[in-house]
Amino acid sequence: MKKTMNIILAAITFCIITSNTMAIGIESIDKVSVMMPRSTVFNILGNPDEIGKLGFGLTADIYGLKGPDPLVGTGCIYDENQILAGQVFVFSGTIAKETAGQIKMAGFTALEEKDNSFRFAGKDDDTGQPLVVVVKESEGLTIVMTFEKSFYERRIKD
Repeated sequence: MKKTMNIILAAITFCIITSNTMAIGIESIDKVSVMMPRSTVFNILGNPDEIGKLGFGLTADIYGLKGPDPLVGTGCIYDENQILAGQVFVFSGTIAKETAGQIKMAGFTALEEKDNSFRFAGKDDDTGQPLVVVVKESEGLTIVMTFEKSFYERRIKD
């Protein structure tokens, strides 16, 4: 299922890089958690810049961000029931190792560390929901993907 993750990563990264940006704040993004219905996410973040079909019954809402922060965009991945199964955060720069260090400090357990690619398991600090976090570098960007654990194990895991 690595193919699924690569398709998701490529589609969302492309959309974020090429989308028009709107002003949503990090405070709003922090209120969003996996397992939320799409309507709740819309109430928090507003309408996305783009909506995409990822295949495999998945859809994604893409939000570009304005501002000086290295976070340039975020995406929300929904399952076939329109429940948030994962989030993607795209940062400018190659900061995977630093990001992985911060994730470890937040109490996540490293499952895989290879070059500038990392995978962690842990729990959402707000909801306690089990998560898998994947951090990768690609084309001068750092991509952090968080998935609800059972979704990841069913749909994305190797």
